[in-house]
Amino acid sequence: MRPPLQAVIERIERAVAANDDFLPLDREGLSVLSAFAMPFVCRDEILRARYAARFEAAGVEIRPLIAGNIQRQPFYVRYVRRRRALPEADFLHRCAFYCGNHPDYDESQLSLLEGCLTKEGG
Repeated sequence: MRPPLQAVIERIERAVAANDDFLPLDREGLSVLSAFAMPFVCRDEILRARYAARFEAAGVEIRPLIAGNIQRQPFYVRYVRRRRALPEADFLHRCAFYCGNHPDYDESQLSLLEGCLTKEGG
């Protein structure tokens, strides 16, 4: 039997909370989380590279966090001439990523994700 989506999210959030290489996400005020993706925000670029490599080595597809700095996307310069300083967006661009989230994770897949999120690399 597969755990419900909320249980999947809670397990992954516990794994993130147990590892201070990641910044905690403030979900206050959110009653529903996306079934689309699970975001991970590392404290710095070195940690992001380490965890991204770990996920990829485990066969878990990841992507840059969508909320990164859109000004750094190649298409952007064709449409907007003026750039602004966006230090928080730049931080997310450099230090965050996400992997897919779906309610069909089974126990072995959840354990794999939890292992990718430990300092030891599960």
